[in-house]
Amino acid sequence: MKYKNQILFVGVFATILYACFHDSENTILNIKRGILAGAFVMIAQGTLQQYNGLFIKGYEWFWRAVQRCILCYICVLLFILFQNPDDARKNMGVLDEDLGKPITKDMHTY
Repeated sequence: MKYKNQILFVGVFATILYACFHDSENTILNIKRGILAGAFVMIAQGTLQQYNGLFIKGYEWFWRAVQRCILCYICVLLFILFQNPDDARKNMGVLDEDLGKPITKDMHTY
């Protein structure tokens, strides 16, 4: 690894460690930190990525699209990592109305 690659690796790893050990009750601050962490990971991946990968033959455009989808998924997971559990549950409730509701005794998961 080159020197700049090592620095970016340490930076991304430090960002993830910070998210694991820092807990804040401020929702707006957590959202801002999650978005910034996702952007930082995207910038670091764009800087470190060498476009001559394993799956270059034949369908290079397809494998780049798959790689970008995986990167978006990683950024969403990193955003959720920066949220406290209550805010993460509320954010998941945006995707599905059944999420975020309290569990009652008549539900099969109780």
